[in-house]
Amino acid sequence: MKRELKVTSDGSPTLYSEKWDQHYHSVHGAFNESMHVFLLHGLKTLDSKSVSILEMGMGTGINVFLTWRESRGAVQSIQFHTLEAFPLAKEEWSQLQVGTTPRELEVFDRIHNSSWTSPTEIDKDFILRKENADILAWEPKRNAYDIIYFDAFAPSTQPELWSVEIFQKCRRALKPNGILVTYCAQGQVKRNMKEAGFEVERLPGPPGKREMTRARKPNNPSEKPSYTVRVYGILEKDNCLLVSRELYKGVRMFKFPGGGMEEGEGAIDALKREFVEELNLEVEVVDHLYTTDFFTASTFDQDIQVISIYYLVHPVDESELSTLNVDELGTMPQNKKESFQWYPLERLSENMFTFTTERAAWRRLVKLRS
Repeated sequence: MKRELKVTSDGSPTLYSEKWDQHYHSVHGAFNESMHVFLLHGLKTLDSKSVSILEMGMGTGINVFLTWRESRGAVQSIQFHTLEAFPLAKEEWSQLQVGTTPRELEVFDRIHNSSWTSPTEIDKDFILRKENADILAWEPKRNAYDIIYFDAFAPSTQPELWSVEIFQKCRRALKPNGILVTYCAQGQVKRNMKEAGFEVERLPGPPGKREMTRARKPNNPSEKPSYTVRVYGILEKDNCLLVSRELYKGVRMFKFPGGGMEEGEGAIDALKREFVEELNLEVEVVDHLYTTDFFTASTFDQDIQVISIYYLVHPVDESELSTLNVDELGTMPQNKKESFQWYPLERLSENMFTFTTERAAWRRLVKLRS
């Protein structure tokens, strides 16, 4: 990825990405933009002496650097967690020369040289945790941050990062009354924030921009996380597994048969019901295979956490497998939203499954069979 050094109007550096056709900061002043958006209308509005920050898009590291510099004067303890899908190479960040004193130059180098796998103490009371992660796939810890620096490339370049689903993810990550600040003030972006549950306000923008946006997570103590429990069965016949191919809300899914547990049901009862409803097949549970042990949100509602339970199952009547209503391998009949098919084990792989929970169950099954 080609990135070229540029000098902005206030004399501070930025980079230009040829791939995205975007500058990493405002050409009207990289430092001015960061100080105005993320510090003046973000960090400086928090009166806590201990602040947890999440940054969406580390980029050049200038936001991290200026936050460190500001926190020294404010005597604040900072936990700074930053995400970046495309980290800069050393030959790129080293040419930025951010800082005017030997100490500042040392800290900027330390920011970029720090680990991508574990937290680093940049200075006393300033802990940096860098994570090489795609925001789309990353799942946050709930109620963990006081403020989010939302510094992704513009919606015209990366519209998928400014969606309702991403802002729902941000709202879950923030503590009650936490704030998200961004340079962007587009109408659709603000509508997406509101739909995601934020209280949104317009603020004067940095040099070169009329407005910026600050969004606040409502301080609602009664707001509790929502959960859905889903149960799935792994059914084998002649070295083939029964899989479900389904089209739901525009998403094509490749998964094991099963579905959601209803109120008043146990997991096994729900699984038996699903098999009868979907396949007209009575099954019995042979063994528990896997229950998700990590956080994952629903693809269709980012405010709902999904807990999935997988069982090895066997038909009550083996002869019913021969009359099971299944479709030809690899097909998706036009008149059906869901198709059940027997897939040979040797043709299945982890990446064929749509969801991370399904892939984890597949890994457990492969390990069990080895």
